[in-house]
Amino acid sequence: ADETARKLRAQLRRTRRELHAAREILLRVNASADVRAILDNIAQTTTRIMGVDSTSIYLLDAASQRLILKATTGLFPKAVDHGSLEMGQGLTGWAAQHRQMVAVRDAQSDRRFYEVPDTRERSFRSLMAAPLISQDRVIGAINVQTLRLHTWTKSEKEFLSLISEMVAGILERAILQEQTEQRVREMQAVAEVSRAAISPLYLDEMLRVVAEMGAHAAGARFSSAHRKPGSP
Repeated sequence: ADETARKLRAQLRRTRRELHAAREILLRVNASADVRAILDNIAQTTTRIMGVDSTSIYLLDAASQRLILKATTGLFPKAVDHGSLEMGQGLTGWAAQHRQMVAVRDAQSDRRFYEVPDTRERSFRSLMAAPLISQDRVIGAINVQTLRLHTWTKSEKEFLSLISEMVAGILERAILQEQTEQRVREMQAVAEVSRAAISPLYLDEMLRVVAEMGAHAAGARFSSAHRKPGSP
């Protein structure tokens, strides 16, 4: 009975920590103004709360169908927006393609391992990755890594799964909002150009040019009509 009570208390403390961590991530995400800030906040908070050495977030590019590195706390910063994986490539790509978590103690010994070029990823040993799924659509993947060999616990797996499920919908909505705002800005720019094109000043200038061209053409016809026969 005492052992059962001890386990229940330990589980309760762990659940409280995870809920507190999830609440902190949500607060930080909601306080962010754009997708880049949201991604960075998720990566930084996850790294700190889980005590890992790196958290990386990949988003699926619809055009190329590749997973693009969008945020990281441990990989080479210049790899952001450049490092990428095919769906199914590497452990993270495998998690995205198969829509399930993967947790490996020695990532480099796993046949699925793939080092994303120019990320300095080979210095990490253990890796755990989870897909980001929103409304039954894979929108990316998140992974955590450690420099030392680490056996991932059930609690850690559950927590990363919670984070991936929690932030996927938030990320998708933020991306759609950013894309919508970009389209609005583009439409506003087109409208400004259109207004400028039909403004009175612009029309006056066009009429002046047309009048000058007409005058030149009329002058040329007048000169040709009054030219003496045989004259050059």
